[in-house]
Amino acid sequence: MPLIGSVPYLNARPLLEGLDEITPQGLVLQPPVGLHEAILLGRLEVALLPVVSYLEIPNLRLIPGTGIACHGAVQSVKVFFNQSHSNLHEVEKICLDPESKTSNRLLKILLVKKYHRLLEDIQWVSNPNDAHAVLKIGDQALIHSHFGNSLDLGQEWLDLTGLPFVFACWMSSGPITSELITQLHNAKMHGLENLELIANQQEIIAPEDALVYLRDHIKYDIEGPDLIGLKLFFDWVGELENQAYDTSLRFVA
Repeated sequence: MPLIGSVPYLNARPLLEGLDEITPQGLVLQPPVGLHEAILLGRLEVALLPVVSYLEIPNLRLIPGTGIACHGAVQSVKVFFNQSHSNLHEVEKICLDPESKTSNRLLKILLVKKYHRLLEDIQWVSNPNDAHAVLKIGDQALIHSHFGNSLDLGQEWLDLTGLPFVFACWMSSGPITSELITQLHNAKMHGLENLELIANQQEIIAPEDALVYLRDHIKYDIEGPDLIGLKLFFDWVGELENQAYDTSLRFVA
């Protein structure tokens, strides 16, 4: 059985039920940038990867049916504004999330496509204290979700495109067995049946908030509209970065 990796965030937990038992060394949990590096270096074979990894690592293939997506507000990918700024029309200094591979690109696309900003007019700062707006993803976004003025990038994408947004998908760097595809599907089904238990076992946010988040804001089935949104995002990333990425959707055999 191949080595399997995942992001460590709350939103991934419903996809991981029982997978520890089928991997030789247990699940590898790392933030998106760490997973990307691990699969690029051959340290992982299958992972719940940020979708931008698919563009940057040409041998990756999508494992169909399962991922982390949203259709509207996602709650865990947000831009938080300081007291002197309140929207993306006017913000001048932005701090991106160092753990992100996909959401950083999503924010830049929204700035260009929705807010008609020139990216060269924005100062990209590394210190959140120097920024007018800070992008946070995953559990840190959830922890800060009730603090200050913020903008949900899942809702922003829906408002712009009318489509769901896919943040992460199961991907493989090589052939996989139909047995593993079934095990990944069964893990998801088991997780979806136990959302309340998962919400009660975590300590990141209040259990009732966690249940609403997992049940109502995260979408785990990757279907037709999700793939249309994913393809559009891929095309726009290529346009944004002036890169000839292969944006066709390649799936494991």
